Amino acid sequence: HTVSFAPFASERWLESRQLSEYVSRWRETLDPAVQGGLTLVARLAGAVVGMVRVARSAAPEPDANDGEIAELTGMHVKPGLIGQSIGTLLMERSLDYIREQNFSRVVLGVIAANTIARRFYEGHGWILVEERPDGVEGVPVVVYELA
Repeated sequence: HTVSFAPFASERWLESRQLSEYVSRWRETLDPAVQGGLTLVARLAGAVVGMVRVARSAAPEPDANDGEIAELTGMHVKPGLIGQSIGTLLMERSLDYIREQNFSRVVLGVIAANTIARRFYEGHGWILVEERPDGVEGVPVVVYELA
């Protein structure tokens, strides 16, 4: 994550990142006992080159008519491989899972200044629905929903 955030975050923020915190958080996220999500990993010649997580949205409870909301999180592709369809394949497989689980809506957040990611999502039919200037730990983000 830190590599992906580096162009958009302050030096202070980057220096505050601790690998041990990420490792701990991902161990919890990937624990087989944790239900309600899916993590997909893309490999090329055995090396991990991309990933995405699908989970139930932590947003406030939806109206009974809205159904459950899925959220794509942690979508990353190795910077040197962006534009090689890895992100598209990860997103397509994620959407297959979302349909299989009968989620009624799907959302994602992206760093507001990440124009490459924003163009990618918009090019795949995602629509901007919210801007969060305070974002994640002070880094502005925007929220998209799949049309």
